[in-house]
Amino acid sequence: MARVSNRYAQVSTSEEDLEAEDAWSDTRHYNISQATPSYSWRKLSRGWFRTFVTTAGVFMLVLFFIVFAPWKNREGDLPPNGDRLGRAAWTLIHVMAANFPANPTPEDAKQAIAFITALSHLYPCDYCMGHFSNYLNQHPVDVSSREAFLLWTCEAHNDVRRRQDKALFPCNIAELDQRWGWEGNT
Repeated sequence: MARVSNRYAQVSTSEEDLEAEDAWSDTRHYNISQATPSYSWRKLSRGWFRTFVTTAGVFMLVLFFIVFAPWKNREGDLPPNGDRLGRAAWTLIHVMAANFPANPTPEDAKQAIAFITALSHLYPCDYCMGHFSNYLNQHPVDVSSREAFLLWTCEAHNDVRRRQDKALFPCNIAELDQRWGWEGNT
């Protein structure tokens, strides 16, 4: 047991005292001093637990600064720029084409053409809007079937990617369906 060395309750923590505490705590007797947080922490702060707590604390701190750091810019937290807006617009166009009816009604065709035409007039990037309008004038939207619309969107996107010196998408129905098919109506 720890010895009280004076009337101010200073505790001696020599090796012999610590061994005595360990021996006492191994018995089935209850000692009120063992219920205090300081005793429990002193006992746990030696050995593997101390190493574990220190390692886990450092790991959690590093994890916070890498993953959860408030200053880390995430794409969703930033206002749209040309690249983010372009990716979102092309995703919408491709997904719409991939889910276009196989045998569209005249109303379906009219609405799809109206959407693409409106996009060519209202797109926020003037440079992109001009190129897309020119592409539409030279290559009218083909909405005769789902496959035709899907291939038209792929060719239109590849026209943009050619100008940007990026790799082109393969324009075959199976790969386009796999890439742009919609998985649910949620």
